[in-house]
Amino acid sequence: MESGQVFFKAIGFATITDKTTGEVLLDGKKNAVHLGNLSGAIVQALSAENNGFIRYMAFGNGGTLISESGEIIYRQPNVTNIRNTSDSLYNETFKKEILQEAGNEVVPVLTNTTYSDINIIITLDTNEPNLTQMSIDRADSLDTTTILGDDYKTYSGASNGEAVFDEIALYCGEPSILGPMVNNTSDAILITHLIFHPIQKSANRVLEIDYTLRIQLT
Repeated sequence: MESGQVFFKAIGFATITDKTTGEVLLDGKKNAVHLGNLSGAIVQALSAENNGFIRYMAFGNGGTLISESGEIIYRQPNVTNIRNTSDSLYNETFKKEILQEAGNEVVPVLTNTTYSDINIIITLDTNEPNLTQMSIDRADSLDTTTILGDDYKTYSGASNGEAVFDEIALYCGEPSILGPMVNNTSDAILITHLIFHPIQKSANRVLEIDYTLRIQLT
């Protein structure tokens, strides 16, 4: 390696668990990292700017499509190596601000290795998402005909009192942002995008998302 040359690597993986039953719904699923946005966020954080901090986890139901034969099609994550603050989830339905409290926090994990981790823990309680967000989540109004044709549709298998999500994103941004992340691209940017088999969140279910972002400079 030439003098002064640095290689940057970032990977992420997530586990989703039903806290009541202990059932693992998603086990260490690797996610895509938006290297262009992450590099910008690191520069902003090192410059003491608020929008460089990991502040939100957003959930959506546009990550998968269902064919007429019932096959699940996993869409490509919205990540690139070029900074693009307009990149977002396919269909955001809910977001949670990370408030640095038990079950809702970002923790640095520093080791004597070539990498360090950021561990994000988010808990979706029995009242989350709320009924307004669930009504959006149950809708199958997302227009996919221009994406894969008329033979495909979004997953809308949730019933009343349930929500479905199949995509998660971490966002860096300012605190207390109102409304969806896609409407606040000047204040928040997507840095990871994870797509997985649809998971149902019923009103009596408590879910814990254990999300690790690993950053390595060599």
